Amino acid sequence: MKYPEHRSAYRNLYILLLGISVVVIGVFLSMYFGFQSALWQSINTLSSDFVKQVNSTASMAEGVLQNLSAQIYNIHSVKKLRTYSELSNSDMIDGLRALNDFTASSSVIDSIYVYNGKQDYVYSTLSSGAVSDPAPVFRDQDALQLMLNKTSSQRLQPIPRYSVSSSSSANRAMFSILYFDLTGNGGTADNVMMLNISSRWFAELYLGTEPDEPALMMDAQGNVIATTEACQIEDARLLDELRTQLAQGKNTANFVWTDEYGTKQLCLFTRMKNRDWYYARLLPYDKHLTGLTRMESSVYLTVILAFIALMIGTVLVVVRVWMPFHDIQVSLSGINNAKDGKKTPVEQLNALISQSADSNRINDALRRMLRDSVLSGLLLGQEKTSGSIAAEYDMSLRDGEALIPIFVSTNRLEHLMDFVRPYFPASEAVSVPDDHTVLLVQPADHQAVMNLCSQMVGTYPRWSIVIGEPVSTWGELSGSYNQLVEAYQLRLLYDEKPVRCISELPALEDSSVMAEQQCERIIEALRLGNDDDVKDAYRTFIDLLNGKTYQSVEFSLTHLARSVLKLYYELFPETTPPYKEARKEFVLRLQQAEKLADVDRYFFELFNPITEKTRQERRARQGQLPEAIMRMIQEQFRDPALSLQMLADHFSMSSAYLGRVFRQTHGMSVSECINGLRIEEAKRLLRETDVKIKDFGPLIGVENIQYFFVQFKAATGMTPKQYRLSQGHEEA
Repeated sequence: MKYPEHRSAYRNLYILLLGISVVVIGVFLSMYFGFQSALWQSINTLSSDFVKQVNSTASMAEGVLQNLSAQIYNIHSVKKLRTYSELSNSDMIDGLRALNDFTASSSVIDSIYVYNGKQDYVYSTLSSGAVSDPAPVFRDQDALQLMLNKTSSQRLQPIPRYSVSSSSSANRAMFSILYFDLTGNGGTADNVMMLNISSRWFAELYLGTEPDEPALMMDAQGNVIATTEACQIEDARLLDELRTQLAQGKNTANFVWTDEYGTKQLCLFTRMKNRDWYYARLLPYDKHLTGLTRMESSVYLTVILAFIALMIGTVLVVVRVWMPFHDIQVSLSGINNAKDGKKTPVEQLNALISQSADSNRINDALRRMLRDSVLSGLLLGQEKTSGSIAAEYDMSLRDGEALIPIFVSTNRLEHLMDFVRPYFPASEAVSVPDDHTVLLVQPADHQAVMNLCSQMVGTYPRWSIVIGEPVSTWGELSGSYNQLVEAYQLRLLYDEKPVRCISELPALEDSSVMAEQQCERIIEALRLGNDDDVKDAYRTFIDLLNGKTYQSVEFSLTHLARSVLKLYYELFPETTPPYKEARKEFVLRLQQAEKLADVDRYFFELFNPITEKTRQERRARQGQLPEAIMRMIQEQFRDPALSLQMLADHFSMSSAYLGRVFRQTHGMSVSECINGLRIEEAKRLLRETDVKIKDFGPLIGVENIQYFFVQFKAATGMTPKQYRLSQGHEEA
């Protein structure tokens, strides 16, 4: 029989390398076009999600505003202001008090106007107190014209406008909502309520407050009507581009935008549902798309390196394995054909091994490799289960009998088997690449397994062991192994037990909703600076992790870490490393943590500085704030615009918190203090001057002088005229 020369082998090698090159180039081109398609698909998906989010946000925001308007509109005392042709003094005071209560207690409402068509009168509330005026002399004539010329299409629709009569010194731009009834023929009633909303609150409701994702709203003419605080609307190029999109009649669009600093952003643009307004938002390009392009570059580099490695590996395999084997085959074939006609390479290889002095060692090594490969495949679900596997691969286990899988956190396989075999001769072990070993034993009883595992952790205390449920078929090994791995990953929650049984663990729930809610309570307690509440909330948070899957536990802990780190960096902005790197460090630390105490230590190292810093800032503010508020009231009580909300805007805090601090220090509310100073000033004018009582308004900061007279009499028991006479003065 004639055999080919070596040059035939080289020719086959060249053909093989050429084929591999063609395949790799084909894969490379396929991946390139696939990534381009994925890139645009990601942009289109972002755009589609953006449209849905805008419509959902708009519906929610309008629902909030409409419900608030309806609540005020249908109050009985307010209804009297709207519809009665005549009002008693007490009815007017009750209605104005109801309006004033809503205005004073809300940071959302700037003012409320109620127009009574039967009286041609406007009742309104400013932060300084309620006002009632005949329509022709009402100060906010722009608002009056909107109420008089209302149409059915304007009912409960936000109307952007600019008012010089706003009750807040900080916010003149506002959005107004008209609430009125419709008549049977589709006309409008002769009364209407106007709810004036702070423009800043309106923008937060519609656009959100995410600092990394600025947004704005435009009308059909391209005028900006609302923006987030982070939006750079002074960039005329961006506005011009958006107006160009409007001019082209596009209802939805997206484009890549580069600002004056060279930062790339993705601009998403859409028309709002049921509104002739347009919503635009800038998303960080690096955050949403660069990851995909970086992955593309990484894959390209990996493909090239893999191609080079494959070429080198192919050459080594051919030179070091295939060609020597080919030579051996040629030699053995010639010899064996002459003797007994053996032809197959496997038979020839067996003959070669049998002639070797190390034949037993070689056979043992091959059998061990096959056993490990089969067992690994069974654990990972990659091996088909058919036949008597234990007998076929010369395992120490017995086919047809149940076996117990045991997870051991060590990769010292030989050392582990030396420990186990004296107790369980029917046992096997396989190392898994993640630095752990899975034991497979067939014990006489379960207690013997527990005793063995207890001895192992007694001898090797750093080992962690999880005992699985008995499995009766090879096909059940993969599912049992997955349970073992997850139970080991959850060792943080059971670190006091080095040996755990799957049967003792509760059924796992894949949910993190309650833990996320508890996370918000932790953040709230941190902002209040209460150490005990923080500890209690954190312990409750940890308790909620029991019975959850590792995926839920990992997500909940990561979510808490991000929230706490965000608050920490707000209070300590100069901290290193930067926020994003600190988040990555936590993920790595969580993966390496062996005990819950490691995680607890991490969080409390953040909790303690946060609560201490919060208490320091609060003490500093509380120590100076009440007197600063009092000084401002004493200096500006003659200003009609002075109110609780104006003070809150000035001191950059909520009106509720400012009012509470003021009352705790001075024993009265802000409005009581302002009214008290105005009444004292009125007394002084009545005693010391001959100014007519009807002219007191501008001198004491009151716009509705009649309403002030009611307050004056309630405080002194006398009308202003009676008080002047009691002081020995008569009005000139």
